[in-house]
Formats: sequence, C-alpha cells, structure tokens
Amino acid sequence: MRTGRVLVAEDNEANRLLALKQLEKLGVKAEAVGDGEEAVAAVAGNAFDLVFMDRNMPRLDGFAATKRIRENEASSGVHTVIVAMTAGAMHGDRAACLAAGMDDYLCKPVMMSDLQEMVDRWLPSEQAADETPLGEGAAGRPAGDAGAAVEAATFEALRSSLGDDEFVASFVDTFLSQLSVRLETMDASAAADDGPGLRFVAHTLKSTSAMLGAARLARLCADLEASADQPDERDRLVLATRLEAERVQEELGPWRDRRRAVA
Repeated sequence: MRTGRVLVAEDNEANRLLALKQLEKLGVKAEAVGDGEEAVAAVAGNAFDLVFMDRNMPRLDGFAATKRIRENEASSGVHTVIVAMTAGAMHGDRAACLAAGMDDYLCKPVMMSDLQEMVDRWLPSEQAADETPLGEGAAGRPAGDAGAAVEAATFEALRSSLGDDEFVASFVDTFLSQLSVRLETMDASAAADDGPGLRFVAHTLKSTSAMLGAARLARLCADLEASADQPDERDRLVLATRLEAERVQEELGPWRDRRRAVA
C-alpha cells in the first residue's frame, strides 16, 4: 500500500472518477477536486505529497493554479509534487508544464502503465505496490468489427486494467450522461459563434472518448478544438461529431444495460 496523500484536480467528472479508480487499483488513496481554485485551496489546507493537475479547467487553469501553489509554498519551504495531465500532446507541452512550475507531465488518455510510472517515481511507499493481476476482460464487448464506433481492444484493455465491471458500467453511465449535455453545449456554442466555448467542450470530451476506445469521436473532437474559429470547417465538424457521438451511444448503452441486468 502506498503512503502519502494524493490529489486529483480534474473538471471532467468521468475522468475524475476514472483517475480515482485507477489510483485505487495501484494501492493509492486519493481525493479529487473539480477546478484550479479548489486545488489551490485543497493544497493550502492539507499536506499533499502528489497532485495530478489537469491543464485545462474552469475558473483557474492548471498553470495558474500551479503558480499560486508555488507562491504559497515560497515562505514555507514545502514543495508539493505536481504532475500535469493534458490531452494536448503538442510539441513543447512538457517544457511549458515544467516552466510553469510543474514537476512532470502525463498525457491523456492516461494509461495504467503510465500512471504506475508516475506513482513509482514520485510517491513514497512502505512496500512495493500491489502487483496482483487486475483481472481479464469478460465477454460482452460493445463492438467487435473494424467499423465500430468503440474499439473493442481499447475498451477491453480498460476493463481488464480495472478488473471491476460494476465500476466500468458506472463510468460508462457517467460518460453517456455527460455526452448528451456536452452535445447540447456544443450545438449552442456553434450557433452563438462562441469559439472558446466550443474549444472547451471539444477538449473536455476528447480524452474520455479516447480512454473508452471511441477513437474516431476523439479525433473529431481534436479537429473541432483546432477549428473552433473557422465557421465552415467548424459546422462540418459539429455535425460529424454529433453523428459519431450517437454511434458511440448506440454501442455503449446496450453494454451498460447488460451489465446492470446481471449485477
């Protein structure tokens, strides 16, 4: 079992739930907050050994939150390890995170092996982390053909790594609930010519989609994020994103319902 206190700062509820579950599987107890302001307050009021900080959050983003934490630490001499989490994966992102005062960098979607590496690197332990196999994927894939909206191999890898289909069903349920809301926000932002709002919703949806295996939806979200200020391309991508999201719903929904039926 790992020692030390861990904080996850992530505004996306589904990503937050998944990060906490992944850390639990690694023998790490963690707490979570939903934005940068809450992260600053949490670190100021508690002695955290490691913070996983999302880069893009409302009210206060990860860079600004890190800067404020470092300013607060200047008088105390304390240094909280902060690992950036970003779906950007752009050239220079790592250097930008380190320049902002962060200690390391983790790219979304966060794979269990990458998270394990960060935990091993930065979090103290009394003994080696639990290496018990996390379980094999069970039958009931949401999709198996090459044209599927959800890639079976990626989805099965997630299920296998977590070893808890009840949690995965809950995670899928949260994702699908959020998906409906985010599609409405996407349409409203496009209609209002709100580029920043459109970029934010596309960015937020991108990483969770990739984690679940909805690779085409994740790519469309990335393209939409990059083209939010280009009306013609934006409108095409909004339509394509909605259609692909509906395919994802059609494949994940029945799998979730089957898991509920046997639970």
